Amino acid sequence: MPGSPVPVTLQTFAVLVTAAALGATRGALSQLVYLAAGAAGLPVFSGATGGMPAVLGATAGYLLGFVVAGYLVGALAQRGADRSLPGTLLTYIAGSLAVYALGVPVLALVTHQSLGWAVAHGLVPFLVGDVLKALAASALLPAAWRVTGRTR
Repeated sequence: MPGSPVPVTLQTFAVLVTAAALGATRGALSQLVYLAAGAAGLPVFSGATGGMPAVLGATAGYLLGFVVAGYLVGALAQRGADRSLPGTLLTYIAGSLAVYALGVPVLALVTHQSLGWAVAHGLVPFLVGDVLKALAASALLPAAWRVTGRTR
């Protein structure tokens, strides 16, 4: 995204679908494994990067937010919130908010910018894409259930 150190990726899409399909514990653990792989130097982050600089950089809060979102979305799904399109969308919105709740303040801190700057550059430009990703993830969820053996 021009002017933002935060890349446009499908990572949140993957977090939402896998968490709803795996449940709270496995959803969060899958994201911890992802972070550990990246921290160990595997090129799993945007731009095929890895290592501690990538983990601790401008997107550090978003990456940590993936773990929280993995747990939150998984927990809501286990309670049946993903059984209808509106419920699934609300679940995914909650997960996205968790990512932003950690990502935006850490972006401001790491870049030495104001919180307003971080909102303008690390949240607002991504909202339309996040809605589209939530819709696509909602459509993909039944297939993800089949892969993981989870049923509606």
